[in-house]
Amino acid sequence: SIRIQFRFSGQHGGTFDQCSLLSRPAWTDYLREKFDAEFDPMKTCNRSYSTWSELSTDGRVLLTEHRPEQAKCRARAILFKSEFKTKQGEWHEINEEFVFENDIVEVDCNINEVTVYNFLHTQVWRQKNDESMTAQTRVNDAERKRPSVHIIVLDSIGASHGRRIFNRTNRFLKEEFGAVEMQHMTKVGENSRPIAIAFTFGKVIGNIKRDMFGLPSIPPDWNYKQHCKSYLDDEGFILKDFEKSGYQTMWAEDYSNACIFNFPGCHGFQKPQTSDFFRPFQIRLDGGGKAMKGSMGKGNCFESHLFINDYHEKFIKAYPGM
Repeated sequence: SIRIQFRFSGQHGGTFDQCSLLSRPAWTDYLREKFDAEFDPMKTCNRSYSTWSELSTDGRVLLTEHRPEQAKCRARAILFKSEFKTKQGEWHEINEEFVFENDIVEVDCNINEVTVYNFLHTQVWRQKNDESMTAQTRVNDAERKRPSVHIIVLDSIGASHGRRIFNRTNRFLKEEFGAVEMQHMTKVGENSRPIAIAFTFGKVIGNIKRDMFGLPSIPPDWNYKQHCKSYLDDEGFILKDFEKSGYQTMWAEDYSNACIFNFPGCHGFQKPQTSDFFRPFQIRLDGGGKAMKGSMGKGNCFESHLFINDYHEKFIKAYPGM
């Protein structure tokens, strides 16, 4: 059970003059009994697996020594079409040395006309005018001393559990970066979607009940049609403000049909919401066949967050000094 105590002070003071919340330890005897330190979902995966292909820094697909000689391989671009669909480029034989000028590339290898290997590679492709833009941006950044901004969201996990399972990460952020842990933060919605919309658009989409404080509820800023059945491209997305200030932006989630802005059955964005966008990767992966799910699945020690981490790292390296 959880016990919350409130103490209000001041004869004529407001409700929030003082609100003392108890801090609970991250671990209790009960939790220690339930914790399984030996649990590892990847315990039986194939750690010796190696991919048959890789994407070079110049946008060309290369075949590795692990590809069987009899396997015939080809590659194509995977592009954004909508929140739920991708657009595929033409297939190119690997020996063409075709340069892919986009972020997501699919490789397909077959033996006797049967696909046996299907893999998605990522890169952060920079347009030709990026170098000059970057040079000017670096000057501006030096003058303004603008920081890099990284927002990492772990869904369906409470703050107390986060302190338990990410203890070393939590300590590293505090000791190396002076991170501040904001405890006892409340939320403006029941799940990720209303919270994310409040964070990225500054809008509330549901009633905020305050009856326990003797205060009236806060009505929503947007109704259902506004936040779900209308496109959000022109509604003041915060990352667009960062782009106007000279930032390069990236957005990545490990779901395709249950993302923050398109769930449940909502329109989301009509165009890519950031300069580098991971959505085509996840749509293609979720819709992939047996060969892709095998090549990129848990059996070969791949997990969805690993693909996002890899793309995030490439994004950071693609724009040094920005």
